[in-house]
Amino acid sequence: MSGDLGMIKHEELIIPGQELGTLEEYLPGENVYERDGKLYSKVFGKVSVKNLRISVHPLKEIPRIKEGEVVIATVTEVKENVAIVEILAIEGEAYRGIASPIYTAAIPISQIANEFIKDIRLKLRASDIVRARVISTQKGIFLTIKPPDMGVINAFCSICRRPLRRVSGNTLRCDHCNTNETRKLSNLYGKYFMRGDKYGSDPRKI
Repeated sequence: MSGDLGMIKHEELIIPGQELGTLEEYLPGENVYERDGKLYSKVFGKVSVKNLRISVHPLKEIPRIKEGEVVIATVTEVKENVAIVEILAIEGEAYRGIASPIYTAAIPISQIANEFIKDIRLKLRASDIVRARVISTQKGIFLTIKPPDMGVINAFCSICRRPLRRVSGNTLRCDHCNTNETRKLSNLYGKYFMRGDKYGSDPRKI
């Protein structure tokens, strides 16, 4: 099937937690979950629709990661001085997605923001999706999210796991449980999609 799936296109590349549609439009298929009548992706991959069932198929291409490249990653663990992430994809003119093997990388606390950070959990939390730049591949993969366009591009409430809405600066709000949280946000938060910035004309293709 091809054609317009609302805001989502057939075979469009999407990130975990990205909204796909509603239960009024589709039935949840493979790697899709439902919250409050809305459907979201569990994985990084391509959308497909068959018989009104929407699914997301993970991508399996295995690229080599190089210094200077921009990656999309999910935070898996936050420690006192470092955040551990799994890299999902590499930005570039030729899309390169990662499914296996899993590339684990680290974001040192010194590479999160240009300020003193008392508690790293005020900047990053597990399950956050980040856009980061590779600064070293020696003795492991190390990333930075200090530039304005790097940082969290998708986050979820730590209480109810609903997507968080940016209200101002680095402050996010959960419209479901009225919780406020902070992150080191990218200026692309809520705007970053695999086919580009939905609010502008500056495409950021993967």
